[in-house]
Amino acid sequence: MTYYTKSNPTPRFNTSGGIVLCNKKLLFIYKRGIWDLPKGKIELNDTIESTAVREISEETGLKESDLTVISKLPKTKYYKTVHGEAILKKNYWFIINYTGNPLKKLVPDQNEGITECKWVDFENLDSILANTHARISYLIDYILNNPDFENYLNGSVLNN
Repeated sequence: MTYYTKSNPTPRFNTSGGIVLCNKKLLFIYKRGIWDLPKGKIELNDTIESTAVREISEETGLKESDLTVISKLPKTKYYKTVHGEAILKKNYWFIINYTGNPLKKLVPDQNEGITECKWVDFENLDSILANTHARISYLIDYILNNPDFENYLNGSVLNN
């Protein structure tokens, strides 16, 4: 087991993704047996916003031009074990509005272990939240209880 100190810091892994909204539904991906939100690694010279849009497009098949960042969400952090090594994973999150065809077929990125993508209305969130990470439940709860929630649903870009 490796112990991390100031002179031997924990390796870090930063990702960016989002809660995608369309017609009062949220977009989820099913990855390795659990419901999740689309996200991915921040590449060199990418912004966290452009990474979120790119990764959502890559993981679901939605066109980048149909995805608009409307608000920041709180970051989440957790440790992930990769090849026996503890990695601190920091996730940047956004609320993103999808303006394309809501009937467009979603295409899961099977190379990333994603087997399903689907739009879920707010009345049917319980089954998703029963099989997701605590950090995803936290983010969903955060937006549902946010005073700007109606603005999110309308796709209004918020300054924050």
